[in-house]
Amino acid sequence: MSNESSGVSNGSSGVSDGSSDVSNGSSDVSDEGQGDGTWVKVADLSECPPGQLLEVEAEKERIVLANVDGDLYALQNRCSHQDLPLSDGELDGDRLECLYHGARFDVCTGKAVGLPAIKPVETYAVELRGQEIYVQI
Repeated sequence: MSNESSGVSNGSSGVSDGSSDVSNGSSDVSDEGQGDGTWVKVADLSECPPGQLLEVEAEKERIVLANVDGDLYALQNRCSHQDLPLSDGELDGDRLECLYHGARFDVCTGKAVGLPAIKPVETYAVELRGQEIYVQI
């Protein structure tokens, strides 16, 4: 978990799509991939089409997935301004706007880019394995 870029695409972001790291496919939890932490299957790609947000849960962590033109990002599903779900908001390009008070976040980095939020939200590494979306917890 970090505030570094956490996106995955078909190679443009430099993050592996995990296609060569696929295990037997029967488990929703895997230790495969880069870095520390456990990889957890959170959704199928069809559940989060481009331009959309999707609320998911992994190991009791509330996460919002954002699909920016086919690039996937995962952020903590909690606005840093107040403890309200970002998944209720709207995605505008690579910016997520909180429905409740209008705080805006860069989904690529988690950085707060619009008041009233001033603190970033946590981001998670994402891997696309075939059509399955995994997040590293």
